[in-house]
Order: sequence, then structure tokens, then C-alpha cells
Amino acid sequence: MTIIKVFHKHSYNALGGVGIIIGQVTRKLLHIGIRNKYCYACSLAESRQKDPECFKNWDESSQAMEADVIVEGFMNAEKDHGVRYMRLVADGDSSVYARIQETVPIWGPHVTKLECANHACKCLRSSLEKMVDRLPKLRGRGKLTLATRIRIVSAVRCAIRMRSSEENRSLACKKSVHDIKNCIYHVFGDHTRCSEFCKKSSGEIPSKESNPTSTCEDEQSESVISVVRDQQDFWTDGSSLKDQEDSRLAVPGRGLSAADNEIINEVCPLLNRIASKAERLLGNFTTNLAEAWMNIRAKFDGGKFFNRCSRGSWHCRCYGGALRQNQVVTYGLDKVRSISPHQLHIERIVVDKNLWVTKMLPKLTAFYYTCLLPELCAPKYGKSSGIREPGVWDTKPKQESFKPNCSGTKPQTTTRSTNRAARQRFVGREISHKWIVDESSDNCKWYRGSVLDVTSGLDGNPDAVYDIYYHSEDETYSINHLVQDFGQIY
Repeated sequence: MTIIKVFHKHSYNALGGVGIIIGQVTRKLLHIGIRNKYCYACSLAESRQKDPECFKNWDESSQAMEADVIVEGFMNAEKDHGVRYMRLVADGDSSVYARIQETVPIWGPHVTKLECANHACKCLRSSLEKMVDRLPKLRGRGKLTLATRIRIVSAVRCAIRMRSSEENRSLACKKSVHDIKNCIYHVFGDHTRCSEFCKKSSGEIPSKESNPTSTCEDEQSESVISVVRDQQDFWTDGSSLKDQEDSRLAVPGRGLSAADNEIINEVCPLLNRIASKAERLLGNFTTNLAEAWMNIRAKFDGGKFFNRCSRGSWHCRCYGGALRQNQVVTYGLDKVRSISPHQLHIERIVVDKNLWVTKMLPKLTAFYYTCLLPELCAPKYGKSSGIREPGVWDTKPKQESFKPNCSGTKPQTTTRSTNRAARQRFVGREISHKWIVDESSDNCKWYRGSVLDVTSGLDGNPDAVYDIYYHSEDETYSINHLVQDFGQIY
């Protein structure tokens, strides 16, 4: 059994596309095909008259990329793996399946297609949203509200999952058809046709939050709810196992009104369309493996936000994602670089915790306390002294506690008896600095401040230049005579 998927075909005009075939049991890539409609190297070489390596391999429409890649994988299956793919799981796109039956010789017409249950329910949800947009009269309290639409989709998904676990396939198919067609009646409280899928015999009643017909949701509140417009919630609402089981609870019967009958008549054709695929839906198959590989590939090419299709980068990144899937690398980071799509170099970078603890973390801590934090408190950006530079980092932060000087005469210091004179240090201390305000009258004033950093020299040397923030001022000052002023007092 194979699972197929193609990506980068959102607007049907993509310059590049990639298709994959994944084994259901092995979960490995059996085939990958890459198509590119544009080559920057060739376009540039036309003016320079050079013959570079060309990465363009597709001239037809972007919509035809998917079918071509998958047919190529089916044609090469016997040569590459010695098998024939007889069953495939895919979304509702019938062009790929039709191309396989027409193109693959001998065994192509005998290939069986299985429907992806998730895609079938997504298409149902999308059709319901288009219906209420086309017929606004179906909106409103007690009608086809948002909660009702979600519950219908949940009931269909639960019916597929429930019947897929039964052993008698023929009987399970008939029950699945009945349950899918009866979902709309079950949701609106008419349980006369319900099978054992409905939990009416258990006596459980859905709560007010899970009862769509009794919710107070109206058109004004629906326009506020972001679920309708949020893509993530749009595809995940009602898909959990709890939501699916809650959809089996019996809503109390209230009698079908004329509005209910009108809604049922509109929704029944959508349910009949899914019921016609009941046999192909049995098995509860999904294309989740292909969707998971898309996440791996997005890590290599940055997703659809960047155009990687100009030259060999697109091929290289897709092949790197394929190697990542098949080798199941579960650590570090894979860096892929190449000159051409056939010359890959994978460098595996393993996380070194010892390097982080012994070298990186102490340096980052020192940078934070000596540069980043003082700059946040008293920025020097745009001033003459310039932003603080780290210089030589002290990777062993000192555990010191300083008390503010309340006497207004000198900084709090600690001295120790050594064979040489102790050098007074000022960085990180609260000080009171005496300044002559008026030289003619010898009027002096004391300023309280904090010594933030040494911008030049060593802390305590006579030639040291300090960055000081005075509490009564709005900016910092560079002072080159702090040590001399301190020596004059003491």
C-alpha cells in the first residue's frame, strides 16, 4: 500500500513541485520526484553565452506535476523495489488515479484507490461553509450554526472510524452508508432511523456546549468567532476522539420544523457524496505520513515563504528531507549543502552540553551583566562615548553585595591586609561625589550616584575613566578624576 501527496501546488501556478510515495508499513520514502519550471542559472547564462548545469525539468502546467511524479514512481516500482503498487491512499483528486489507470501498463487498470478519511471530512466541512455563505437564511439559532456544522463533520468522521474496526467488511460498508446519510437527522434530534451508532439507549444527553441546536449562537456571534477564518481551527475543530464520541450522543427530539427540513434537503446531497465512497473509506486510512513529511521538508526549505525553485537549492533541500525521513535522524541539526542535486553533503551537528555549560553560558552571563544590563539602564547609544563594548569578559562573576552609602561622604569599601597596597575599586558601588558648583564663591555640592562601568583603564588605577550615573541627572557622565578625588578626601 502506498500513500501519495504533492506539495507547493496551492495556487496552481507554482514554479516547483515535489511528489512522494511512502510505504504504509515501512513509513519510508519509496519514490520522490521533483519538478522545476524555471532555472535562474540558464536565464543568466543566455546573456553570458555559457552552458551551466540546468535544473529545469518541467514545461507543462503546475497542476500536472503531481500526476507525472506519481506515475513515474509507479512505472519504476518493479525496477527499484521489485514490487507493484496495487493500492494507494490519496485525497479526493481523481486526476492522479485516472492517469495511473491510463498510463501504467498491464497492472495500472487494476490499481485500487482508497480515500483519505481526513480529506473527505475536510471537503465536507468546506462544502458546509460554502453552503451557509451561499444561503444566509440557513444561519442563526436553531439552524445550521457553526457548532452544528462541526458536529455533522465529527459524526461522519466517527462513523468512518467506528465501522472500519468491524470484521465483516460487507456489513460494515452498509452500516457506514446508513450512518453517514443519517448524520443530519441524528444531529437535529430525529433518532427514528439511528443505528447502534447513536447513544440514545445509554441515556446520555450532550451538554449545552456540545448541543448545537440549543446553542445561543446567532449570526452576529458567528462573525466574531475566529474559528471560521482561522485555518488551524478550521481543520482541527471536531477532529479529536472526544469530539467524535460526543457526536454520538442523542440530542433530545424536538420535532423537525420547516426550516430543519430545508436544511436537511440541502445537506443530504453532500452526505450522499461521501456515502458513495464508503467502501473506499473503510479502513480509516489517512495521508498523515505524507503530511508529516511536509513538515520535515519545510525545515529544509523554509516552507512556502521562500522561493527555492530558481536553481539547484530546491532539488537539494527536497532530497535532504527524503534522507531525513528514511534515516530517521532524531538528534541535533542536519545541514545540507550541495553544488548540484546529485552531490549532497550532510553535516550532523550534535548538541554539546559540556560546551554550553563550561564556555557559552559563563560568557553570555558576563556579557549580560557587563554590557547588556547597564546599556538597558543607562543607554550610551548615540553619545560620544559610544555603546558599551564587552572587551575582555570576566567569565567568573563575583558574588559581592554592596550597601548604599547613606553618610554621603565615601563609598562602602572592604580592605584586606596584603603585602602590597590594595587598589580601591569603584565599579558597582554607590558614591557621593563632591563638585565645585561656583569657583568664585567656592560653593560645593555633593551628588549621589552609581559607578556603572570602566570605559578606559583598570578599575582603581589613577588613569581610569568611569561611566557614572548621578541620580539627579538624566544621563551618564564620563569621569577621569574619580580616583584622585577619592585620594584627596582619604
